[in-house]
Amino acid sequence: MEQLSRIPHKNIVPYYGCQSRDGRLTGILLRRHEYTLFDYFLRGLHKSSTLDSERFMAELESAVAHLHAAGFAHNDLKPINILLDGDHMPLLIDFGSCRPFSTQLLEGGTPGWSDSEKLVTVSDKEHDRFSLDRIREWLDDPNRQMRG
Repeated sequence: MEQLSRIPHKNIVPYYGCQSRDGRLTGILLRRHEYTLFDYFLRGLHKSSTLDSERFMAELESAVAHLHAAGFAHNDLKPINILLDGDHMPLLIDFGSCRPFSTQLLEGGTPGWSDSEKLVTVSDKEHDRFSLDRIREWLDDPNRQMRG
């Protein structure tokens, strides 16, 4: 988050620093938002408001391209890791698996949102490209994905 805060993007959640106690990191400070993309559909909020999926995906892809241009892959893109701002546009969160390309991952990808044919063990922009395609499919029919 410290590195990403030096290269801000409107669709990456702003980072305000961290909290520590006794020399240990106890939390990170981010702007609070009401719900994730997953929650938006789970709570039925999409029934009373609209989400422009074309624009949404363009802005999400812009955030991911920004990470890639800086040499990072997110490696865990999925609806629960995307907040919605007041205009129902994406804010990328959860950078626990975000690493420079070719860096070993302790943990990366989520079944169903990452390519099951490839192990997600090394940071790679291909992981993000696969997940972006899955998110686009999911936006076309979120209820199908929520049922399992």
